[in-house]
Amino acid sequence: MTIGKKLFIGSGAMLLMLLAMAVSCLVSIGRLGSELDAAGKLTGRKLYLYGEMMTEVNMAQANMRGIILFTLMGDSAGVQQNVESLDAQIATMFKDAREVTPLNTTARGRELAASFGAQLRKLSQLSREIKDLCAVGKTPEAAMILSGAAVSTIDVLQKSATEMRDRQLEHLEASAQKGDQEISRARWTAWSLALVSVLIGIVILKVINGMSKQLRHATSQLAEGASQISAAAAQVASSSQSGAGSFRRGCLDRGDFCFR
Repeated sequence: MTIGKKLFIGSGAMLLMLLAMAVSCLVSIGRLGSELDAAGKLTGRKLYLYGEMMTEVNMAQANMRGIILFTLMGDSAGVQQNVESLDAQIATMFKDAREVTPLNTTARGRELAASFGAQLRKLSQLSREIKDLCAVGKTPEAAMILSGAAVSTIDVLQKSATEMRDRQLEHLEASAQKGDQEISRARWTAWSLALVSVLIGIVILKVINGMSKQLRHATSQLAEGASQISAAAAQVASSSQSGAGSFRRGCLDRGDFCFR
């Protein structure tokens, strides 16, 4: 193999290793970015919505009780305040349910979101019935609806929201574990590629050292050959001068004037 080919192979190997390290880093960064986006934006938003929904469900139950209580007490201002609060909480729950429904990517999550929406519509209907009954002074009937159908509906809503929240917490923990695994994989990949790069560098250094020795040896042989050629040329020149002198003397001795 020629020196040029050796240098080309060595340089190509180093470039390939650098390219592999760059690609590995980019892939790892992309995966970690996806996990962070999912955990920080999607999962975090869903956890916030589920927590808010659970709070609003409890507050709606408290406001329905307040409507009945203030009706019995004859406090119209208290009744009106609880009615307005109940309407606002139910509207907030509908808004949160509409936002969280498309965020659920699993079949169980979509099922829970659909169940929550159905029970929320039922709760909205029950709250209207309680308000209407209290408005005409039928507080016992309103209390019966609250203690019966409304309580069972609220229990289903709380269970659905709690399960959705718990599933998101599990998903968040799984995302954290996946992120740790990705970091560990990226670290091992980087160290492996670095080790291979070091080994390739050692091989290239040995190849360069061997080529340097060959070049030095070839240079010394060329220098030795040049000195031998120079010595031979000097010897030939000396022999030629010696032969020419002998030939001239012989001509003079014979009286030959060939050199005139």
